[in-house]
Amino acid sequence: MNRRARAAPWRKLLYIQQPYPDNYTDQSFLSQLKRNSTVEKYSYWKLIKDFSLISLHLSIITIVHIIFFGIYKYNWDETIPASIASFMSVLLYGLYTRYEDIQGQRPSNFKSSTFIMLSILTLSPVLKSLSESTSSDSIWTLSIWLCLINLILTNYQFDISKSQLLNNFNPIFATNILIANVIVLASRLTTTTQVFCFILFAFEIHGLFPFFDFWLRLNFINVHWILLWSLLLITTISIYKMGGILFLAIWLTVHFSIVILSPIYFLTLQKYKDELQGPWDPAKPIVN
Repeated sequence: MNRRARAAPWRKLLYIQQPYPDNYTDQSFLSQLKRNSTVEKYSYWKLIKDFSLISLHLSIITIVHIIFFGIYKYNWDETIPASIASFMSVLLYGLYTRYEDIQGQRPSNFKSSTFIMLSILTLSPVLKSLSESTSSDSIWTLSIWLCLINLILTNYQFDISKSQLLNNFNPIFATNILIANVIVLASRLTTTTQVFCFILFAFEIHGLFPFFDFWLRLNFINVHWILLWSLLLITTISIYKMGGILFLAIWLTVHFSIVILSPIYFLTLQKYKDELQGPWDPAKPIVN
């Protein structure tokens, strides 16, 4: 191999014969190497806002359980929470239909809501006796596991900029888990009215609230924050009244860990990311 041939520049092409050995590595081979080019940079305050959605969802689950134990243990009037939830659902639905074009779907939604309410009323006697042969300890354990599974699998939609349409938000699987938990808990209640009102309240909270909150974050972010702090205040006061200072301390510690400590830990893990991209990687097509 002469010097003139040797001086020919190396090219990263397999279909041409070049005067270089097979194991030759040119100095320009790593010139296009990129490190962590697709790794997103996170802001601590942005992460606090994102992780607060987990705190909000935990508050929603806790409110449903507070209402259940209030009816089950303290003989609360079951019609009050059901009436409040129904009023808030109608109010938020009216706000939604006022600002959004739903293309003539109001009668369909009304019929669906009416059908669900009638189904709950019809099945209430059956649900009341669903787990008579099961011990309460088993019911509480099953309820805890269902809530934990829901917390893990819930679609929190941290970045709504990537999903601007409400139709793209679909937390159906996680919601079904919570509905199963509600039915399990309702089987511990004593009267058909209690079962109907509790399930109606829980269905409106678990089934409608995620969609309304997602819509509020898209259009009325300030209302979302007011709602978040209001629910957190209500659950905190209720836990203190029902469980005392110990449960209050556990509750506040959980929220502090989720909202304040978890973003710090998340940012700490970012320094261990080491993504390399070079000319050897396959091309990624851009699909419009």
